[in-house]
Amino acid sequence: MDLAAQPAPFLLLALACAAAAALSLGSVLRLRAQRATLRGALARAQIDLSHAIEARRQTDLRLQDALLEAQAANRAKSRYLVSVSHELRTPLNSLLGYAHLLGDDPGIPPNRRRAVEVIREAGDHLLGVIDHTLDIARIEAGRLTLDLQPVPFPEMIEGLVHMFEMQAIDKGLHFDYRCEGRLPPVVRADGRRLRQVLINILGNAIKFTQQGRVSLHLRYARQMAYFEIRDTGPGIPEADQARIFDAFEQGTGHKPPISGTGVGLTIARMLTDLMGGRLQLQSMPGAGCCFRLKLFLPEMVGLRPPEVVLPRKVLGYRGRRRRLLVIDDEPHDREFLVALLRPLGFLLTTAGSAENGMALISSFQPDLVLMDIDLPGMNGWEAIRALREAGHGDVQVAVLTAHGPEHPGQRPRRFRSLLAAAEGTAEWPEADGAETEAAALLARGDYLQKPLRVDAFLAWLGRRLDLDWAYVAPDVTEMPVRVPDSAVQALRALVQEGYLRGIQRELEILAALYPASAPWLQELGVLAERFQFERLLHQLDQRAAS
Repeated sequence: MDLAAQPAPFLLLALACAAAAALSLGSVLRLRAQRATLRGALARAQIDLSHAIEARRQTDLRLQDALLEAQAANRAKSRYLVSVSHELRTPLNSLLGYAHLLGDDPGIPPNRRRAVEVIREAGDHLLGVIDHTLDIARIEAGRLTLDLQPVPFPEMIEGLVHMFEMQAIDKGLHFDYRCEGRLPPVVRADGRRLRQVLINILGNAIKFTQQGRVSLHLRYARQMAYFEIRDTGPGIPEADQARIFDAFEQGTGHKPPISGTGVGLTIARMLTDLMGGRLQLQSMPGAGCCFRLKLFLPEMVGLRPPEVVLPRKVLGYRGRRRRLLVIDDEPHDREFLVALLRPLGFLLTTAGSAENGMALISSFQPDLVLMDIDLPGMNGWEAIRALREAGHGDVQVAVLTAHGPEHPGQRPRRFRSLLAAAEGTAEWPEADGAETEAAALLARGDYLQKPLRVDAFLAWLGRRLDLDWAYVAPDVTEMPVRVPDSAVQALRALVQEGYLRGIQRELEILAALYPASAPWLQELGVLAERFQFERLLHQLDQRAAS
């Protein structure tokens, strides 16, 4: 072998190093190119991210503006509803008040009494629409709270059954009520709201059912009440079932269309949710509807249902004459209170403004001032504060207004804290004079809302002034009865059978034959309407023993 022809070792090493260097340089160049590419991509990503962040910020700003606009619109809606409620309640106070007075007037011809009843029914319906609309606004704003109290459960159900049984009969429908198992005598619930839910659902069933039947099935087990309301109406198409609980919505399958506001089921669903219950609908066109309501109604063990107080017409009161000052800028409302209270023996004077009313305090020396809130010039809250500052702190004052006790934008928790302070169970939070005065009046029961319910108003007035009322008819046990014993026994037999319509018809006949006993018979009719047959039998037995 020719050694001279072979490459020198160092040459091979140099070539290897040169090749390695070339490879390293290529890698470095490629890395640099990749790094430059990554830098460009990162820069573009940063620019895109900054654009996205700015777009998100602009979206958030627009959403915040939309939220503020929605909140402002909601507050405006609440103010509008409160204002509309006030404007409607004020004339309703006079309308329903005078309808009550006319209904009790013996000089009204019989053929006109039905007209008076229609006026009262129409006024009550309008008031219900107002209350329903306000309830929706309160629930949406989170300002509606439950007033949990002992509720005589069987009596409440019996009253509802009787009411809707009469409505069904008037419409030519059958009404079936079935109770499965034992009902607790007293449950813990907001009785007004529970009754409202059931009335809305049952009323809706009777309203949209033209023939057939409406049924109520009630089952109570383990502190839970299960209601099932069925009807044989036209049913609700599946396309409408998703929106039937929306406000102001009705089904589209009714021919001809049935009038209504479309808020009854909305209120029922909202109140059910507020009470922690569940309301479900099952329906098919042509097969009627089935509403299932489930509510937690815990039994209050050891409590007895309150005795039913029979309604009696007030004739007047015994003792010294009480002086009432009415301050209200509505002439019709002042005239109604004068027409209601003066015949009962009260001494009244009225004023159309707070300033005129303040000028009468010293000379008239009222036992009670009935103060409106919306007054020209000085409003009611300012007038109450001025009374206190003028040294008339001993003058009793009650508010009589078309406004509710809560301020339009007030939160329930804040109002509850104000009430707790007024009742002496908490410290006063920071509040203005109107809020503290409203809470104090409400805690004492001296915050009265228009339209007045005359019976409830007179009952409050009796408690407030410690009145000894005199009634047109004395107690049932003291009523001289001229109905023959044979008629009493015949009536007793009907009561034992539980034949309600027969009892009512017999009482009407006896009242026509024996007018001197009409008040006594009317009170027996009240017991019958409330299905208190045991008390009714007791009254008849007392009559037989006397």
